Amino acid sequence: MKMPTENFFKALQDYLDEHPCETEEELNRLMQEFSQKYNASVMAAPSLTEKTATTADDYLELSGEAPTKKKALMYAQKALALEPDHLDAALAVTELSAQTPNELFEGMQALREKATAQMEEQGWFDEENIGEFYSILETRPYMRVLEKYADVAMKFGMNRLAAATCEEMLRLCPNDNLGARYSLMHVYALLEEEPKAAALMKQYINDGSSQMLLPLSILYFKLNDREKAEQYLKRLAEVNKDTKRFIEAVAKDKMDSIMQEAGVMGYRPDTIEEYIEQVNNYTYLFVTSAAYFDWALTKLKKTKKKKS
Repeated sequence: MKMPTENFFKALQDYLDEHPCETEEELNRLMQEFSQKYNASVMAAPSLTEKTATTADDYLELSGEAPTKKKALMYAQKALALEPDHLDAALAVTELSAQTPNELFEGMQALREKATAQMEEQGWFDEENIGEFYSILETRPYMRVLEKYADVAMKFGMNRLAAATCEEMLRLCPNDNLGARYSLMHVYALLEEEPKAAALMKQYINDGSSQMLLPLSILYFKLNDREKAEQYLKRLAEVNKDTKRFIEAVAKDKMDSIMQEAGVMGYRPDTIEEYIEQVNNYTYLFVTSAAYFDWALTKLKKTKKKKS
């Protein structure tokens, strides 16, 4: 769904197109002038309701705030009726109208094909745009379609398809604003794709989060390279203070009690909540890695004894 900041920058872009300038000083003046007008218009605008909604974005916002799925679908359909090429509206309708997982997958597959054809027709796949797909406001919705498509493919166990989709997302936007690299690393671990996983880690060498390190540790354990598995496990313990607690909870089947903590303090990186998010998002990897968690717990306990 389009974010409020995207609405602001789209309006700013339109304003600057209508008021061409030649100097940086003029540009700064125009941006300040626009911000003042935009903020004033937002403050003066009536509350958004079904009666005041006029645009596809208005109805999409109502859809996101709707109290029921039926109401949300109705608003999303109105948005799509107003703008048939509105990808965020099409995505909302696809998700909300699916009655079964298979309907959702088929709907997402059709939407991806339609969205790709739309991007091609509009010329967004030109070389100058590749790599900037999240910086360009017009192509952000396409990235959100790919993100959902990859997520549905993973839930279906279609791991090669999920990996290919995430790889495409990173090709279109190496900055990876949507975190496709995390999904990709977990899929690589599941598929035991060590060369690709190593290359991905090298590409994002400064990302030492548990979402990169944990699947790598699991991957090397699955490949029976215990030395590398332990190296990444030790880095995990250094990065996230709750590593041992999480490993122990999984190994001893006590995740239920930890899951109850999710959201109590709000999402905090490098804490137990980051691990909870991983379990929720990438269950398919963890349910096949019970032996890893038994081994990892043993290693962490030995490390603690050595320090003592």
